[in-house]
Amino acid sequence: MLQGSDAGCTEPSRLDRALCAFSIYSNGRKLLSTNSSGDSIDIIHGIRFLSMAWIIVGHSFSFAMTWLTFTETCSGLLVTYHGIRRMQKEGSLNLPYFYIHRFFRYVARPSHTLVADAGCCRLTPLMMVVIGFCATLLRHVTTGPDWLHTIESYDLWCRDNWWTNLLYLNNFIHREQMCLSHTWYSAVDFQLYAISPIVLYAISRGQVWYFASMAALFCITTGATFGLTLGYNLPAVPYFNNITPTWLLNEYYGLVYIKPYCRLGPFLVGLATGAYLQRRAAQSEEERANLRGWQSALLWLLAGLLAMAVIFGMYPANQGRLPPPALAAAYSSLARTAWAAGLAWVVLACVMGHAGGGAGYVRTILSCRVFAPLGRLTYAAYLIHPVVMAVFYGSREVVFDFDVYFMTYFILGNLVLTYAVSLAVSLLFESPIIGLERIFVH
Repeated sequence: MLQGSDAGCTEPSRLDRALCAFSIYSNGRKLLSTNSSGDSIDIIHGIRFLSMAWIIVGHSFSFAMTWLTFTETCSGLLVTYHGIRRMQKEGSLNLPYFYIHRFFRYVARPSHTLVADAGCCRLTPLMMVVIGFCATLLRHVTTGPDWLHTIESYDLWCRDNWWTNLLYLNNFIHREQMCLSHTWYSAVDFQLYAISPIVLYAISRGQVWYFASMAALFCITTGATFGLTLGYNLPAVPYFNNITPTWLLNEYYGLVYIKPYCRLGPFLVGLATGAYLQRRAAQSEEERANLRGWQSALLWLLAGLLAMAVIFGMYPANQGRLPPPALAAAYSSLARTAWAAGLAWVVLACVMGHAGGGAGYVRTILSCRVFAPLGRLTYAAYLIHPVVMAVFYGSREVVFDFDVYFMTYFILGNLVLTYAVSLAVSLLFESPIIGLERIFVH
C-alpha cells in the first residue's frame, strides 16, 4: 500500500494515513508534478530556481576560492497575497496561528492557492534535520587534510549553537560562530515575517494607514542602513578586491548584511506587490486599470536599467576604485530595494499580461513547467548546497589553480548534486512531515 497509487492512501484510519505519509511513490508524484492550479503565479517557480542557481554559482566560486585556491521579495509578496485573503475570509488575523504556522512552514499553504501550487517547505523541521546531520554525522562522511576545519561551521558550531537557529536569532546571537552560516537568511526572513502584521493591519484600516506604514518602515530601513554604512565607513557591498581589509568586510557583514532592519526594503516591495495583486484579483475586468503599450515598454526599460545599475554600480569598487562614503551608503541603503522593484515589475507584467513582444519570452521561460518541481526543492537546496560543497571541497588533497572553465564543471556538478540530495531529503523527511501535519494538526 505504501508504494501504491494515491487511491491506496485514502483509508479513513489515521494510522493508515500516517503510514501513507511516508510513501515515496505518492510523495514523489506530488513533488515532481508539473501541473498548476488556475490561480497560481507560475513564474514564481522560475524565479525561485534561477535565484537559487545564482546563489549556488556564487557560492561555488567563493567557497572554492577559500577552500581550494587560497576565496526577500517573493516572501513579502506571498505574505500579503494570502494574508489579505485570510483576513477577508475570517474577518481578522489570528496572530498566534500566524506565527506558529510560520515557525513550521516556509510559506502558508491554503488549498488551491498560489502557494499550494508553488510548493511549500517546512521551515523549522527541515532545517533541524540538516543541522542534526551536520552536528553528528557530517564529520564521518569523508576525510581530507583540511576536512575538519572546512566543516567547522557545520560541525562544531552546530553542536554548540544549534538553539540559536531554532529561535531564528542566529544573526544576532553567537553570530561569529553561526551554525550553518548561510541560514542568516532564514532568520531574517522569519524576523521580517514577524513584523508583517503591521502592514496587514494597516491595509485593513484603509489606504492612508497602508501608505503611512509602508513609508515609515521604508524610512527606517533606508535610514538605518545609510547611517550604519556611513557612520562606520563600511563598504557598499562585500567588495572583491585586495584593498578593503577583511575585518571591515566582517564588520559590514555583522552590522548590515545579515540584519533584518537593513533587509526590509525588498520585503516591503514584496508586500506592496502582493497587496496590489490581491486587490486586482478582487476587481472586475472593467475596474482594472490597464497600461498602454508605451507605458508597459517604459516600465520594462526602467526595470532593466534598475537591475543593470545594481549589478554594475559597484564594478569600479571591485576593481579597486572605492566610491566616496556617502555614495557607498546610498548604494547600500537603496540597491536591494531597487533590485526588488525591478523584479516586482517582472512579476506584475507577467501576471497582468504586459509581457508581450520580446518580453513575452520572459514569461515563457519563467513559467516553464520544468521549473515547478525545481521550485519546490528551493528551500531544501538552499539549506543543503553549502554542505554538498563542503564535502567535495573539504575532501580534496591538493590545491587547484583557479580557472573559470575549471570552475564551470564544479558549478554544474554542485547544481546537479545539490538538487539530487534535495530531492532525497524532501522525499525522506519534508514530504512525510507535510503529510503528518495534515493528519494531526488540521
